[in-house]
Amino acid sequence: MTEQETKIWHVRQAVKWACERESVRIKKVAGLPKPWTQDPYLQSYRFCNVSRQDDKETVELNEKFFKPGIQAHTDKDLWFNVAVARWINWSPTVIGIGWTDLSNGYDADDLYARMVKASGAYGSDGQNNKFFTGAYMVRGCTSAKEVGGDEELYQKCKDKRYFLSHVVLKGIYEIGPPEPGETLESYHGRLTKAKSNGLFMSGQQIADLKYYTMKDAPDWKTWAPWGPGPARFMNRMHGRPLEKQIPMAQFLEEQAEFDSMLWQELDAYEFDPVVKQLVKEKWQDAHDRKSNLECETDKYIRLQEGGRVRSLYDGKPPTTTKLI
Repeated sequence: MTEQETKIWHVRQAVKWACERESVRIKKVAGLPKPWTQDPYLQSYRFCNVSRQDDKETVELNEKFFKPGIQAHTDKDLWFNVAVARWINWSPTVIGIGWTDLSNGYDADDLYARMVKASGAYGSDGQNNKFFTGAYMVRGCTSAKEVGGDEELYQKCKDKRYFLSHVVLKGIYEIGPPEPGETLESYHGRLTKAKSNGLFMSGQQIADLKYYTMKDAPDWKTWAPWGPGPARFMNRMHGRPLEKQIPMAQFLEEQAEFDSMLWQELDAYEFDPVVKQLVKEKWQDAHDRKSNLECETDKYIRLQEGGRVRSLYDGKPPTTTKLI
């Protein structure tokens, strides 16, 4: 394929994945029997939804933690509770820990104690159990250098819960909430300055806040965070080695080109018009249209090439055995 043909093929794979994935979601929600698609990769492997707002954990956190917490405490401390929720990303644990009220400042010992208490239902050490999600790689402290050479603190921070409460979340607290009128990009940049709260995790926090206290951010429809999945996708699209690092300015330029091609290819794609319209509506959110779409399409193409992903999914029709 020529360079342009390669680009078009990748954009079409993104459109195909999005339409098939949204169709699967609709059929599943409607209670229709499996299979919800004939696509072998969507049948057998777990993917995020086209819209992050439809993902199971996001739904659970919205309905059982964020909205009730705002109703009971107002949204002034939502920014911090979003950080707690996304670092753990397992709603039963998050709900068990409860809302953190910052009226009197941040108490890391109190949050750690609530984490330990919440661990009771899921294990006792916060390490190898369902206290955390399996979706993100959450680690404890790996060396004393991470905590300024403090050996005593390092030993405590081997416990992921202690590391989160006393280092990561303490750092996020010190960053503070978004300023009135602040852009998503600006607040994302500030959040990344907190210890271990890198580009990806800060992006996950922004993706929640943009539906609450940052819903009027001026770059709501245009800005999305960088991540390793989108970076690999852009390398695929431009025929580069998958792990090649390119300047951020070049990545953003290529992402803008991808974004401009996407709408035209969606319009031309032959698929259920109802599904296509839903995809178009959900792509108004730049996080879904850029970060999420590029990451999931990268996984989709990887599987087509014989690669592997972490999570399997049983989307095949049930088998029945007749007794004779």
